[in-house]
Amino acid sequence: MGELKQSYNTASLIASVQSAATSSRKAKKLYAAQAVFPSAILLSDSFNSGVSELPYKTQTIRGAWNRLVACKAAFPDADAWLSTEGGAFDRNDSQNNYLEQPFNFIEFKTGEIGWALGEGILYPHSCVHTTYPDYPHVPALTNDYSIDDALCKLALHRGIEIPGEGTILPKGTVVDPHDVHLTLVGKTRTQIIHETYMKALDNIEETTRLAKHGNPADIAIRQLGL
Repeated sequence: MGELKQSYNTASLIASVQSAATSSRKAKKLYAAQAVFPSAILLSDSFNSGVSELPYKTQTIRGAWNRLVACKAAFPDADAWLSTEGGAFDRNDSQNNYLEQPFNFIEFKTGEIGWALGEGILYPHSCVHTTYPDYPHVPALTNDYSIDDALCKLALHRGIEIPGEGTILPKGTVVDPHDVHLTLVGKTRTQIIHETYMKALDNIEETTRLAKHGNPADIAIRQLGL
């Protein structure tokens, strides 16, 4: 942003938090948030992201921001607020596959905010479009058949191979439908979300310094070139 970025002692920031609020009640996300602030009381609720079931690119960032704003309004006395939104980004390979990646925000009551885009897992084009026809042109709506279900079936019966890259998952691979991340990248979803929060802590800025550049969601979108 054309300004010298201030250095922050993240350990001190973390230690200062006695209560943290997160924008989800899902167990994996709660565990990830608690791991960031292990000594803090964790508050939580579920908030509408304002985006589709599988947001695409910029909508992922906006969904995370919407959840953060709602979380702050619901828990104004917390010392920190956390939000995460998983969405699809182009993998830019020969089969037009996607990466499912989390985008996380952390904001502190003392006036600091950080964000980060996390590690992605392969979402095959066929699995996405089986679940959500005409994606991303038509918003993804909740249904009884998930992309993870489609991915598990594909891995078991056909395997996953990408021309020029080779075999990603051999035919017959059994993927845990409750956490496909573990098979695809060797980490649980909780680990990936936690790592993304820690990455966000390495990107801390003062909210007052950011104000003249727009809201954090818009700034993050520009930084990512989306």
